[in-house]
Amino acid sequence: MFCTQCGAHVPDGAHFCDHCGAPLQAPGGVSQQPPTSVAPRSSRRPAKLQDPYQQQIKQLKLQLKQLKLDLKQLNTEMGKIRSQYNQSAAFVPRGLFRRGYKEIEDVRL
Repeated sequence: MFCTQCGAHVPDGAHFCDHCGAPLQAPGGVSQQPPTSVAPRSSRRPAKLQDPYQQQIKQLKLQLKQLKLDLKQLNTEMGKIRSQYNQSAAFVPRGLFRRGYKEIEDVRL
């Protein structure tokens, strides 16, 4: 007897194919002659199983890319604010006024 799914030889009375795991008790699960359209067993590769988390992994990768872009944008904005502070800090007098200016700059960050 031969499995109709993969064409492998199966022993009489088997419930499942030893090669592909297909149920043999279902109608049309076995045939008396080897199928002619199926490639020889040695050249067949096992069927690839679909990863159930593949879609979720893709979504997480997209979220990670978006977070990296957001972080880059925040770093750029902080750099702009910091450079504005450094450019104008030289013109602010020392003392209390300068400390207040620094606190305003910190709040902006």
